[in-house]
Amino acid sequence: MLATKVAMRRIDGRLEEAGLMVAPPTRVLWGITLPLAAPAVVAAALMIFVLAISEFGVRRLAYYQAIRKAPGSDRRVTGGRAG
Repeated sequence: MLATKVAMRRIDGRLEEAGLMVAPPTRVLWGITLPLAAPAVVAAALMIFVLAISEFGVRRLAYYQAIRKAPGSDRRVTGGRAG
């Protein structure tokens, strides 16, 4: 969110003002503001995606460690829970 906020603040207000003289606000938003902020929005979304996937990988690895079989037994190690 911070990267997107910074990108929105870096957009030159004169471009939006010039657009508002000839077009409605929704058209200025879709035609000027969003295209200029799009690279930052995509970068922020990619960063969030990578962080989410990395958390999944750590949890998956921890789950794999917890369900290994105990040496010399047919029972699984479940991390202390009876089941």
